[in-house]
Amino acid sequence: MAGGNGERLRDMIRSRLGEDIPKQYCALMGTRSMLEHTIRRACGLVSGERILSVVGPGHRRFLDRLGPPPLPGRIIESAGQKGTAVGVFFALSYVLAEDPDAMVFVFPSDHFIYPEDRYVAELRALRAGLEKEREDRVVLLAARADRPETDYGWIEVDRRHREPLPGLFRVSRFIEKPRPPAATKLHRSGAFWNTMIVLARARTLWALGIKYLPEWMLRFGRFAGILKGIREGRAAPELERKAVKHLFEHVDSADFSRDLLQRTAPNLLAQPMEGVLWCDWGRPERVSETVARFRGGAPLPAL
Repeated sequence: MAGGNGERLRDMIRSRLGEDIPKQYCALMGTRSMLEHTIRRACGLVSGERILSVVGPGHRRFLDRLGPPPLPGRIIESAGQKGTAVGVFFALSYVLAEDPDAMVFVFPSDHFIYPEDRYVAELRALRAGLEKEREDRVVLLAARADRPETDYGWIEVDRRHREPLPGLFRVSRFIEKPRPPAATKLHRSGAFWNTMIVLARARTLWALGIKYLPEWMLRFGRFAGILKGIREGRAAPELERKAVKHLFEHVDSADFSRDLLQRTAPNLLAQPMEGVLWCDWGRPERVSETVARFRGGAPLPAL
C-alpha cells in the first residue's frame, strides 16, 4: 500500500531533499526507501512475482528514483486519492481475478520495523498456522503500546478466550484514534496498537466488505469481473485503464480501519508482535524520535 502523498511529512522531506516527494519513495533512515523496505520484508514471505504494489496517481515517475534493480512484482497505479479501504479492495480485485483462495498480506509502506528478520519469522509462522485452520480468519498484527497515542487505532482483546493457535487473541473492540483520556485508559489496560498489517484469505476480506459495505462493494465487484474477463480473454486488455478510471471516479472514499475494521471487530483476531520495534512514520516527530532512539543508545541498524 503506497498510494498516499505523505502530506504530514512534506515539510520534513522538502527541507532534506529540496523537493516534494511522497514519503514512501524516500530514504529517511539508511539507504533504502520505505517502499523498498516494505517490499524487501514481503520478499521474505512470498516470491517476488506474487507482490502487488498499489501506488498513487502519477507516482510511477518516482519509482525511477529508486534505482536498479526494478521493484519485484506488479505495480498498479490508482486513479485518485480515495482512502485506504479503496486501496485495499482495488488490489484485492486483481488478486481475486487470479486466485480467490490466495492468502493475502496487507502491508502499509510507511512503517519502521526492526529487526526485520524477527518480524518476517513471526509472520511466516502465523501464515503456516492459518493455512492449517479450516475456518477463515482475519488477523491483525498488533504492537505493544508504550504510550497513550491518540493518532493510532487501538485493539482490545478478550484475554479470557484463547485461540487454538498460539499467540492469537480474539478482538473484543477496535478503537480508532481515541481522545487523550480514552487513550490513557487503553494504555493502562494493556490494549495494543493496530498496525493495519493484515493476514487473511482474499475471499474472506472480500466477504467482509460485502457484509459491511454492500452498496460500495458493488462497484468493486464489477471492476473485479472486468479484470477476470481480461485475464480469461473475454475482454480487451485496454479496457483495464478505462475501468480503473471509472472505478475511482464513482466510488466513495473510505477508510479501512474506521469503515471496516471497527465495524467487524468480533470477526477479527490479533497477534501481538514480540521483540519487534514498530512505528508508523506518518508524522515527522515519529521519524525524528526513531532516529534519535537508535543514535542515542542502541547501535544504528544496518538498513
